Amino acid sequence: MTAPDYSLVVPADWSRLDLTAADGGAAQVRRMVRRLAGRADLQAQLRRELVEHVDAACADAKQRGGVDLYLSTGGPAGTLVAASLLVTVSPQHVGAEHAVPELAVALTDGGEATVVEIGGCRAVRRVREDLPGDLPTDGRRSLVVQYAFVVPEVVVMLSFSTPVLALAEPLTVLFDAVAETFRWRGEAA
Repeated sequence: MTAPDYSLVVPADWSRLDLTAADGGAAQVRRMVRRLAGRADLQAQLRRELVEHVDAACADAKQRGGVDLYLSTGGPAGTLVAASLLVTVSPQHVGAEHAVPELAVALTDGGEATVVEIGGCRAVRRVREDLPGDLPTDGRRSLVVQYAFVVPEVVVMLSFSTPVLALAEPLTVLFDAVAETFRWRGEAA
C-alpha cells in the first residue's frame, strides 16, 4: 500500500517512520537511532536494543494497518517525553453520511467519544487510558487520544499515546493541536 495523501504538522522533535516504505521503515529507524544514540562504540549495545524495540513497534503498527508512526525524539531542554502517533488507514464499509455516527458509537467503548469538525472533515475524538495490549508499552497504563476521520473510501485514525500520565493534560493539548492540523488531500492508493 502506498501512503494516503494527507498532511499533518507534528512537533519538530518528532521523527516520522514511513511504514509503507519498501523496507517497512527499517532504514529510517536506523537513521533515527544513530541520531539519538550517536555512533560511538560505547553506544553499540544501546543502538542494537533501540533498533530492535522500534523495529518491533513498527512491525506491530504495520500489522494493525499503520502507514506512519511518529515518535517523540526530543523535548524541552533536551528531555525526552515518551509520546507517539500512529496513523492507520482502514477501508470505509458504510456511506460517509452514516460512518461518523457509527464510529462514535463504536469508539465509546472504554472511553469518551465526541464528534468534532477539523479542516472541513467530521471526525470522532476518543480519550481513554489503556493497559498494555492495545498499544506497545512496558506494562504501565497509557493515555490514548484517538481521532477517526471519515474521508473518501477510507477511515484515517490518528492514535496518540503516552505512558506519562503525570503529563496527561498538557500532552492531550498537544495531541489535540496536532490533530487540528490534519488535512486530507486525496485518495488512498
